[in-house]
Amino acid sequence: MAGEVFSKLITSVNPKIMNSGSRGGCKIDRIILHHNATTNKDVAMNTWLVGGAAGTSAHYEITPTEIIGCVGEQYAAWHAGGTGPADPPRIANPNYRSIGIENLNSTGAPNWSLDPRTITNCARLVADICKRYGIPCDRHHVLGHNEVTATACPGGMNVDEVVRQAKQFLNGSAPTPSKPTPAPTPQAKKNGIAIDNVSKDQATKIVQRVQTNYAWTLLRDKVKAVKQKDGRYTLSIRTGRGKRQEQTRARLSQELKSYYPGYIQSNVALVNGDKDSATLEARNMPASAFTGKNPFDVHMRNFLKDILLDGQTYAEANSYGTYDVRVKGEGFNNTDAPIVLKEIQEMGKAKDVKIDPSHIKGFKY
Repeated sequence: MAGEVFSKLITSVNPKIMNSGSRGGCKIDRIILHHNATTNKDVAMNTWLVGGAAGTSAHYEITPTEIIGCVGEQYAAWHAGGTGPADPPRIANPNYRSIGIENLNSTGAPNWSLDPRTITNCARLVADICKRYGIPCDRHHVLGHNEVTATACPGGMNVDEVVRQAKQFLNGSAPTPSKPTPAPTPQAKKNGIAIDNVSKDQATKIVQRVQTNYAWTLLRDKVKAVKQKDGRYTLSIRTGRGKRQEQTRARLSQELKSYYPGYIQSNVALVNGDKDSATLEARNMPASAFTGKNPFDVHMRNFLKDILLDGQTYAEANSYGTYDVRVKGEGFNNTDAPIVLKEIQEMGKAKDVKIDPSHIKGFKY
């Protein structure tokens, strides 16, 4: 597009016409970082073309040796919006107010690592953008995509490291190269299921069925009954903060009124309400609520699965125009994981889903 504004740091401009639109008068005050979810830069950039199925784009593509201009900074690129009412962005008008930077991966799933040179090139560009627009170079203004909307992006990228190096560029010193992030110890890893390269309809159906069938284990540490000293119970629900907490509280109140109309709802307490560890506690519940055929903690796991598994067991568009699904939550133990894998492979064979079992594999996270 003629007259596009790019940083002077670019090594080239991609001449293809990519998705973009007006900024609607919004001032640029954020930088949002992404990973390509591919090790091929051309595959990534070709998904941003006007008329493409993915409906995405970015202002810049970064590789170990290149800073490529894709959408001019005066336009809004389609890189950070939510996916609708079920996935609202955590900041207002994210595409209108931000510059989106995509970064090439050096390895594929599940780690999606980045070359340290890509990190440094990204930091150099971040510093330049911050300087030109007067944006503070800090973690409030330089964000990973997953801090704006529910997604696994930016993969294995360390946004803190980008900001650290960008500050060094702004101070006029050469940045010290980032050290490769050591792999987590095997004891710290959980078992998940990866379902790759499926249609949006297939992804939607398999996510819903997995959440319904495996809420008992994917949420086992988030929703649990804790026996009190007096013999009664506390229902503990780890919600985190924000909208998820509000939605959980509303549903908990609704179910308590339906199943235990005599329960005094002032017994519901919020612990660490302003932290990611925020927990709702329905205290002093009768022991009978957690016995019988439908214990209340099991019921609430299923009733809250779409809220509490958002961003953990999910589907997202990839760079190939299809969708990838990740089944995470609390994960499966080593004994259950191979059993669950086979069960989900069979689930995918259903006539209305038809996912090739070879697309469904286990992974560690």
